Amino acid sequence: MMSGSLRTLVIVMALFLAIWLPRTLALDAFATADEHDWLTFSANFYHALATGELDQSFQIEHPGVPVMWAGALALWTERAALAPTPQPYFSRLTDELEQWLAANTTITPLDLLVEGRWWLILWGALVLTCGFFPLRRLWGSSTAVVAVLLVGWDPFLLALARQLHPDGLAPALVFLALALFAAWLYGGYPWRYLLLSAFVTGLAWITKVPTGVLAPVALLLVGIVWLRSRRQPERASAPPWSTLAGALLLWGGVAGITAFVLWPALWLDAIGVAQRIVAEMRTYAGGHVNPNFFHGQIVADPGPFFYPTVLLFRLTPVACMGLVAWLPLWWQRQQIQPGQWVGCGAFLLFALIFLGVMTTGAKKFDRYVAPVLLMLDLLAAVGWVSLVRLLAARWAKVAGVKWIAPALLAGGVCGQGALSAMTYPYYFTYYNPLVGGARVAQQWLLIGWGEGLDEAARWLNQQPDAEQLRVVSWYPYSPFSYFFKGETGDWSYLAPLAWLDTDYVVIYANQWQRNLPDAAALQHFLPHEPVHVVRLGGLELARIYDMRDTLLPDFVAIDHARAADFGGQIRLVAYRIAAQPVEPGSEIPLTLYLQGLAPVTQNYNLLVRLVGADGTEIWRDDGWPWGAPTTGWPVRTIRPDTHTLTIGSEVRLGLYKLTLALYDPATLAPLPVTWPNQTQPLPGNELGLSLLQVGKPVTPAGLVAQEWRFGDALVLTGVALPATVPTGATVPLTLRWQGLAPVQTNYTVFVHIVGPDGALVAQQDQPPLGGFAPTSLWDPGLTVLDHYQVTLPADALAGSYTVRIGLYTVEQGRLPVQRDGAAQGDFAAIGAFQVASQ
Repeated sequence: MMSGSLRTLVIVMALFLAIWLPRTLALDAFATADEHDWLTFSANFYHALATGELDQSFQIEHPGVPVMWAGALALWTERAALAPTPQPYFSRLTDELEQWLAANTTITPLDLLVEGRWWLILWGALVLTCGFFPLRRLWGSSTAVVAVLLVGWDPFLLALARQLHPDGLAPALVFLALALFAAWLYGGYPWRYLLLSAFVTGLAWITKVPTGVLAPVALLLVGIVWLRSRRQPERASAPPWSTLAGALLLWGGVAGITAFVLWPALWLDAIGVAQRIVAEMRTYAGGHVNPNFFHGQIVADPGPFFYPTVLLFRLTPVACMGLVAWLPLWWQRQQIQPGQWVGCGAFLLFALIFLGVMTTGAKKFDRYVAPVLLMLDLLAAVGWVSLVRLLAARWAKVAGVKWIAPALLAGGVCGQGALSAMTYPYYFTYYNPLVGGARVAQQWLLIGWGEGLDEAARWLNQQPDAEQLRVVSWYPYSPFSYFFKGETGDWSYLAPLAWLDTDYVVIYANQWQRNLPDAAALQHFLPHEPVHVVRLGGLELARIYDMRDTLLPDFVAIDHARAADFGGQIRLVAYRIAAQPVEPGSEIPLTLYLQGLAPVTQNYNLLVRLVGADGTEIWRDDGWPWGAPTTGWPVRTIRPDTHTLTIGSEVRLGLYKLTLALYDPATLAPLPVTWPNQTQPLPGNELGLSLLQVGKPVTPAGLVAQEWRFGDALVLTGVALPATVPTGATVPLTLRWQGLAPVQTNYTVFVHIVGPDGALVAQQDQPPLGGFAPTSLWDPGLTVLDHYQVTLPADALAGSYTVRIGLYTVEQGRLPVQRDGAAQGDFAAIGAFQVASQ
């Protein structure tokens, strides 16, 4: 027979391994949004200890001291690699730490993060395992084992415990501190439990400020015990109030000493540190920098129903079943050992008070009530064991019943573990299937803390020349940058040149839930099809959009995108020009944004011209782009090349086209111009850049105003059509077009003339102005007067002939047509004329 001590040792070792091992697997799978901050805090904390600048060991109001100790230990283990270069203090608002590591060491931020996580996981697993002892004193070994495993294998608590963040360790410390206190208070007042509770409480206090709720809860619990002993002395005995009060003072004193010893900032100015925490916590709890999301709405404060909703979604079916069993059993005191229900009351009291305190703050996240979730898991464990004991007592005479109880408990505990394993290693994607799981949760709660951005990075790493890519991402520091090979940019950098040099954009789930950074930015991307979508655990977490070869986002303060490549060496990515129309005698600024694509070994000239439809050139500028030789142009560097268009006072009013070419001045040979990722050169190796209207368009005589919308971007606003033409004559037709929005497609116009019998008798198909004014150059508001001459057949009969207009491409077919908001098919019947016999 195994001795009691050996049996306890085996149980404790098994519990530790069961808790610790799942937390250590795939620690480098992903990083959360806040871990960049805590890695930075840890580096500063380590530097403060190394230099003796102990005031700098105060990094944030949380205060997260054990977390920084874990991060500091990670840095200490790598001290040999860090030693050659003096370490500065880093800002958490930028990636200074990551840049310093890359410049001075061979250590990656992910390496340090995993190391820091490992220490925190070790401590957390030890804390949860130690909870077995006070729980055994309260409820017995079976309940203690089930309780520790339900807590240790809870998917949300497991997910938090794997992060370098206070919200993983704080719930475990609160649990152990309260369990030890309850074991002291309800287990015969052994002083070792009180002192150990005080030590763990001190650790909790310097981990996260809300754990301070332990103090009023301890006072309430002692007060309740004392009052019960006064009212029912025959049923309850307690030490005198003076002894209880002294014990509370001792408990608080030891907790305070623990906090003082482990946080060097307190050594210098404990009162000042406390005042600073209070002041900064007021601001912190006052609300989110960014809005929150709850029940499908963007809100500043989700209100009092937020945390109950969170608990519903974060509880497991196993815990729910245990709680359903616990409530009636606790109420009736059935199958619960003497004093066990009082211990349950202590955990329930803490949960209710903590929930109330957290609800008062405007800033709310699901992880803030992790301690409450842990308490509910404990109560669920009591419910499971009590229910099994009740069933075993009622089925005592059934053969083999002694195996049913352990099987039921093992099934419940294994079910808890299975729920976690199903979401490995992305445990944050777990949501309670009893209330709809992830599918419903994303309609109610803010989704994602960085998980999934690692998968987005891995997909991008598989693209050609991934190391050269530049990607804008939500949560750029750590969740994305720790996994991406290329260069990462933040959504906050909305400078035009930055967007011009962005290859991909990664949008995250809670970003589109909250319309961040703003609705206009998101609406540019969301209606389009992403090139890749990251889905984990039933959640759509990230979307990747290809920014290459597309129009610039509407929110970028550059007028036009016009991507074209010259000889595969230099790319025009965008340009800026004054609004239209312009007047004769004016000077118009033009900026071309040119980017080096490959090393340039020859000096080229840039030729910019402004020409009319008849080929007349009214302005040109010729010379080195950016006023500098093109040889040695750094790859990927964007240079803004400025020009001033001079419109002479004698220039005739009308529509002109701005063209662009690069050529070798020695041979006059032009570089071939292609659209990106295409090989067919454009005609004449000259790029049509923009249409420029000089003076206001003159309305032709006889033009009748009409409005026919073609697709979403082009509109026909007027038609000039003769009333009568003779048989066999040419029908003159003028169409007045206007651009509504930029388009990338060059459409062809068809003019169909339909006879009295409905048959097509004549037609003319051509791009606007015979190809001089392609629709891809139409800016919003630009007016194009397009002229046609359609010859009727010589044998055309007299009668009424209808004119139909449409736009099409061979590949895409015809554009749909609307008038007054009503669909008209794929052509516009713009009017009719009479054919008279000669």
